[in-house]
This record gives sequence, C-alpha cells and structure tokens, in this order.
Amino acid sequence: MGLLERMAPVLAHYHVSVPFLKEPGEDGYPHRESAAVLRASGYDGLVSLEMGRSVRGLEGLRESAAKLVEWYA
Repeated sequence: MGLLERMAPVLAHYHVSVPFLKEPGEDGYPHRESAAVLRASGYDGLVSLEMGRSVRGLEGLRESAAKLVEWYA
C-alpha cells in the first residue's frame, strides 16, 4: 500500500502541484492513478491546483483546470 492509499482516509484536501510550478501533465506524475486511488478510498474533498504563470496565459490556466476536472472529478 502506497503513501497516498494510507493517507487518503484522513486527507482534508488534495493539493496538485508540479516541480517549478509548471502546468500539470508536463511532469510525468501519474495524476490519473492518484485520482483512482482517491476515488477508491472514498475521498470526496477538495482538489486544488498550484501553478505559476503559464506562458500561454489564461488559456494555459483553463487547460490546466480542465485537466484537473478530467483526472480528479
């Protein structure tokens, strides 16, 4: 059992951030797998995104938010 599986029952919220605050998906992190672990644990709390300014401006933010909805909703 991994750390996320062990901690999921006591999480208050889940924070998504990638190295150097890049857009999610550019980091190789297994977001889909993490989301599946959270769902399987019954987690129904908040998922937040922390990222720096996208070089693509507001469109980069929109796409990043859409990815989080796709993966974690």
